[in-house]
Amino acid sequence: MRVVEAAEIVRRATAPLQKGVSVDLSGLEVREPVDLSGATIGNVDFTGSRFLAQFVAKGATFGGLAWFGEAEFAAGFDLSRCVFCNDLRMRSAIVRGPAILSRAELRGVGDLDFARFEDRADLDGLVVHGNMSLAGKTFLGPMTMQGSELLGGLWCEGTNFARRADFRGVEVQGRTWLMHAQVASGVAGEVRGGMSDIQSYGYRCS
Repeated sequence: MRVVEAAEIVRRATAPLQKGVSVDLSGLEVREPVDLSGATIGNVDFTGSRFLAQFVAKGATFGGLAWFGEAEFAAGFDLSRCVFCNDLRMRSAIVRGPAILSRAELRGVGDLDFARFEDRADLDGLVVHGNMSLAGKTFLGPMTMQGSELLGGLWCEGTNFARRADFRGVEVQGRTWLMHAQVASGVAGEVRGGMSDIQSYGYRCS
């Protein structure tokens, strides 16, 4: 795994967007904090990269695909108020610190399948135009999606909620799939009560 400086990540990630061309930032190790706040970012591929300090991109615009599959965030990330013009893909990512996506807009899909969030997860105020998928995902800390609008559905097949889950004010336009969600002993009522707060306007299976 090649070690790179945060400055290189910022320089390459903010290169002008080119149709059909992605910036390969996969398989890297970054030991310094990365700050892309307010930046305009092209097609970026961070698959399998390790961020040992915090990754921050508050208010950034991802102009293309944003790939973070199998990435590791040792100190968490802050992607609050980001605009993702295409998909956000974090399949099998590991986030050891706080995961903040508050008030982000995803114009494609949100793929967080099989990811593991070990600290709190703030997914409140999201607007997701495609499907929001949390299948097989593990939330070890408290999670909130309060006030989120999911226009393409919500998929929680086998999702594990180990702590408090807040779904107040969540609206799902499309399929709401809550089958086989795993609820830790001692918080079942809290989590299930939260799921009952989801307002579904399409097919719902729980």
